[in-house]
Amino acid sequence: MPFSGSKAKGGTAAAPAHASPLRSSSVSDNAETADPGVPRTAPADSSLAEATRRDVKRASVRLSDKVESVVCHDNDSDSDAAEAGSDAGDDNSAAAGGCPFSEHSGKAAGEAGGSCPVTGAKAGDGKAKSTLADSDPALSGATAQSSLDQFRNKFSSRNKTLYDALRRESERIEANHLNAEREVLRSNDIAFLIARHEMELNQLLAAQAAETKQKEDAFDKLVAARKERKEAKRLQRTAMRQTKRRDLLIQRQEAAVKAALAVKSSLKERREAFDSLIAHMEWTHEKERKQLIAAQERKMLYEKMLNELETKHLPEELRSTLAKKFHVRQTHQAVLNKRINDQLREMQQTELRQAKERFELEVKCYDEHGNLKITHTIRLAELFDSQLAELQTEKERLQSKHEEEKLQIIIQNNNRDLKRLQQQHRIVARQLRIQQEQKVAARKQRKADGSIGGAGPVFVGSNVGSKRMSRQGSTGSMEDTPSEIGSQMSGMSPSRNLGVASQLAFIRGNGSGINEDDEDVQSNGSRTVNQSAIAALAAKQCQEKNSLVGALQQEMNECQLSIDARMTEVEEQHALEIDKLRNDQNQEIERLVAIQEKEIQMEQSVHDAEMKMLVERRILNSVLETVVDGIINITPTGTIRRFNAAAEKMFGYTAAEVMGKNIKMLMPARIAEHHDGYLNRYLTTGVKNIIGSGRQATGLRKDGSEFPVQLSVSEVKDNEQHLFTGIIRDLTEEVRLEEELRAKDEAKKAELGKLVSQLNMSRKKADDLLSQMLPPSVSGQLLEGKQVAPQTFESATVFFLDVVGFTTICSDVSATDTIGMLDAIYNMFDDVIQQYDAYKVETIGDSYMIVSGVPKPNGKRHAGEIATLALHIMSKVYTFKFEQKPDLRLRVRIGINTGPVVAGVVGSKMPRYCLFGDTVNTASRMESTSSPMKIQVSETTFRELSAVGGYHLVSRGEIEVKGKGKMNTYFLTGKEDFPYELPPQ
Repeated sequence: MPFSGSKAKGGTAAAPAHASPLRSSSVSDNAETADPGVPRTAPADSSLAEATRRDVKRASVRLSDKVESVVCHDNDSDSDAAEAGSDAGDDNSAAAGGCPFSEHSGKAAGEAGGSCPVTGAKAGDGKAKSTLADSDPALSGATAQSSLDQFRNKFSSRNKTLYDALRRESERIEANHLNAEREVLRSNDIAFLIARHEMELNQLLAAQAAETKQKEDAFDKLVAARKERKEAKRLQRTAMRQTKRRDLLIQRQEAAVKAALAVKSSLKERREAFDSLIAHMEWTHEKERKQLIAAQERKMLYEKMLNELETKHLPEELRSTLAKKFHVRQTHQAVLNKRINDQLREMQQTELRQAKERFELEVKCYDEHGNLKITHTIRLAELFDSQLAELQTEKERLQSKHEEEKLQIIIQNNNRDLKRLQQQHRIVARQLRIQQEQKVAARKQRKADGSIGGAGPVFVGSNVGSKRMSRQGSTGSMEDTPSEIGSQMSGMSPSRNLGVASQLAFIRGNGSGINEDDEDVQSNGSRTVNQSAIAALAAKQCQEKNSLVGALQQEMNECQLSIDARMTEVEEQHALEIDKLRNDQNQEIERLVAIQEKEIQMEQSVHDAEMKMLVERRILNSVLETVVDGIINITPTGTIRRFNAAAEKMFGYTAAEVMGKNIKMLMPARIAEHHDGYLNRYLTTGVKNIIGSGRQATGLRKDGSEFPVQLSVSEVKDNEQHLFTGIIRDLTEEVRLEEELRAKDEAKKAELGKLVSQLNMSRKKADDLLSQMLPPSVSGQLLEGKQVAPQTFESATVFFLDVVGFTTICSDVSATDTIGMLDAIYNMFDDVIQQYDAYKVETIGDSYMIVSGVPKPNGKRHAGEIATLALHIMSKVYTFKFEQKPDLRLRVRIGINTGPVVAGVVGSKMPRYCLFGDTVNTASRMESTSSPMKIQVSETTFRELSAVGGYHLVSRGEIEVKGKGKMNTYFLTGKEDFPYELPPQ
């Protein structure tokens, strides 16, 4: 657009310095005036005012452009034709690029069609004229003058028409400008009114919210105070119950102390009565023993007197013989009397012991009876306490339930009041919005019909109107409907509306108070239900008490029957014991009498033998001379007194050559020099070395040769004679035979030693094999022929291993290769087991069972031993390769469980050491539910390993285990500072 320049930031074209005052005034209309007290809130019809302002701006710009183009053309019309002709080059440039009356470039002129806005000449005409002027200078000057005159005439008529149009356009623009200003003032007034309405509505909502919050706070305080009162009452009831329970406990303790004192006093009285009975029995027993001894002495005295009377008239020799026989009978009778006294004492001690046993049994039964009474008292007291606690708990529960019901009623009433109040608030707010919308519509209507100068801000809701409406709302009838009250409150201020809403809430629901009548009705119904529940509970407790009393009475009767049965059994046992003791004593007396009879007969036999001794002595001398062994008698000084024929033959001496000489002549010098010392030492000390026993010695013959002899020495003391008798046997032949036999024995011993060593080696191999099959302690008992009893272990850890896919592996190889593979695997496992405190229980096919803590307990180490062993085996399996199939990888499953087990030997032909118990079954389930190359442990093993520390365990979660249900299990993945490589987990 000509002379428009660049546009301003607000979108309005900036006027040049020589622009007309009309354009400046139209541009200044863009600045909007607004009341500083009114918030910048867009009015409802702001779009209409904005459209009007845009139309005014566009019309002002068009008018300014036209005026500027005319003025520019008028200023340039006074130039002479010569100057116009001399500027032909400029015309060419203008023809090529634009109009001389415009500030636009040639490009703009070209885009405009190449015509001048005043003359209407085309850009091409200039070029043609320039060409003509160049061909004829005189023609060009005349033509320029006529063109200039023609242009002036045409410009005068056009200029007048143009200014008339400009004047009409200015009037229309001014009218539009005034209408736009009135529209802006009306929009600002409405915006201010809407802002004030929003402020009043916000104030009303804030007051309503404050009122609601106040009611809620008051209700919360009411409920909190009510809860505090109920809690204080509950604590008071609890304290009172605890005081009663404490008093009842003190009474029970005092009663228990009194009962214990009564039992102690009764036991003391029983003990004193028993002591008196024992003392009486001992006095009676002592008297019986004295009476028996006196009777026995009188009997022996009577027997002696009768024997003297019977033998008084007999010869002396016969009387002496009979006296010896009577002495023997008296001795036997004394022994018999002593044994009878001992039996009486034994019988009396048995009676005392039985009396003590009966008393101890009575005391024990009395204690059991008393303890049973105490137990019954305690059980009744516990039942009473439990029933009382249950009754109190039920009362508290019912009381709490009743209080909750009351509180729920209060809360429901309060919620109902709050909802009613909120409904009234919404009604008041809705009425206020309706009134505000009506005011805004009326204001818009007045502005549309009003004059130009009547616009201005209007303040609504004046104090006079508010006071008038407040008086109408306060003096209205209390029986008005909510709609009527809301219509009256539509013109009030927020504070006045809040007061009327409060009055309305008070009329509807009596404020936030509690409906006591409804609460009393609810309380009566709850109290009836509570009394029924308490009565039912009391009846149930009474029935439980009666059942317990009946059971206790039955138990007391059974205890009394058991006591009577035990007393009867003890009495019967005592009677049987007394009868047996009497029978045993009678049999013993009979045996003793029989033995004494035999001894009397023996004494008679001895007496008869003495009579024969003299005859036999003479016979003995003849025998001594004929025996094979040499017999020598010597005195204490070593002088030979007897030297029989066998001795003469043995030593080569005659009896005459040795009689009266020392015995040392018959022994080598090395022995003879010590012989006198032996005799003197024996005669001085009396210590026997060779007397009464025999030994080998060395004899010396007359020719000086030595020979072995067997020497036996005896001693004879008869009146004044003291002799030593030596019996000598020649051992020359026996020694020779012994040497030969000894040589044979040595050979046999050597051969036997070889056999024994072979036997020991075989036994060691058998023991080693047996110790591999059974624990050493168990195998030792079996070798000794003992019965191995089952043994319970409180805590042990069981390990199960299974080769994954073993059936598939075996299907591709022969049976011999399968055995070789199993042997290689089990040898590898056996080498690992030897490094830990564990015992290999058994192998079944491809299954492997190990236990730690059995048969030798190892405290808390069994779980750690098995866990480390399992990691070691897993490391070995990871690097293991089959010789038959190097490319085949061995994979295993391992399960571990910890718990109690029972171990024992099963079978006698092929005994096996087996483990039993749920721990073994759970360990097997851990193995069967594990994953390949995984070590699954149970919850108990996890706790044991966690207590040991250092092991890496990952929770697997709950899994379904056959026979166990859901179980928490874990995977053992490693151990701190473990030296071996483990498979990746």
